Amino acid sequence: MRLDTWVHHQWPWIPYGSIQKAIRRGEIRLDQSKVSPKERLSAYANVWYKPRWLSLFEQPSPAKALNTTWQNRVDQWVLYEDTHLIAFNKPQGIASQGGSGQKLHMDDLVKSWRPQSTLRLVHRLDIQTSGVLLMAKTLHCAQELTRAFQDRHIQKNYSAVVHGHIMRRGTITQSLERNGARMEISSHENALSARTTFQPQWRGHDQAKNPITLVSLSPKTGRMHQLRAHMAWLGHPILNDPVYGTPDHGLLALHCAQMTFRLHNQEYAISAPEPQAFLHHMEQG
Repeated sequence: MRLDTWVHHQWPWIPYGSIQKAIRRGEIRLDQSKVSPKERLSAYANVWYKPRWLSLFEQPSPAKALNTTWQNRVDQWVLYEDTHLIAFNKPQGIASQGGSGQKLHMDDLVKSWRPQSTLRLVHRLDIQTSGVLLMAKTLHCAQELTRAFQDRHIQKNYSAVVHGHIMRRGTITQSLERNGARMEISSHENALSARTTFQPQWRGHDQAKNPITLVSLSPKTGRMHQLRAHMAWLGHPILNDPVYGTPDHGLLALHCAQMTFRLHNQEYAISAPEPQAFLHHMEQG
């Protein structure tokens, strides 16, 4: 794994650009040597960092107000805002909502970011998935958006980097059934219908010369892990998927790139650029 990717995996709330800058400045070193952010880790490598550098990115606590660094960071995540809603570009490694073992999540962050606001989370992205995350500013808007998600009136488009070369577009209609922490393809009568369209955007190779494809995914239903399970069934699991693919301790290459919908007689098309860590998968293509 690349050094910058490894560091981002350890402290996912730290911006990727800040990590690369710290490596270039020697604030993060490999075996005490100043190296490039692209340097590859070997077995038993020693990663060293300046404690003072890490202290600049202290993980926030809901019990106290955000410091200036965190305030500015959340500001930078805002994609769109009006009187009804606000959209964020959620980073990888930060949960949407609190849960078992989740000390850092968007729901708490935004309440500390704007203590006087009443922002309401209306949907969720997996902790490993980045991209467009919507929050409502009013109860009425929250109800409208929740109904739109339930009625499938919100078009979601994801970008993913998957193993292998996908040569054609298509639609996957395999039903899914939950089995513990994962969803499995099932023909059982209790299985949930699921539908995903996919279209390859780019084909190339990763740094190890393995074939990969950048694919656009559009879920027509909203099942848990739907995209991850469907792509694994197709024979093209998403890179770094620890549940449906081959884990290599990297970050899941799945990003919610755009949401389009109609609300209060207004058409919305909110897009989020892919994170740098996501794009690094394709730089050797």
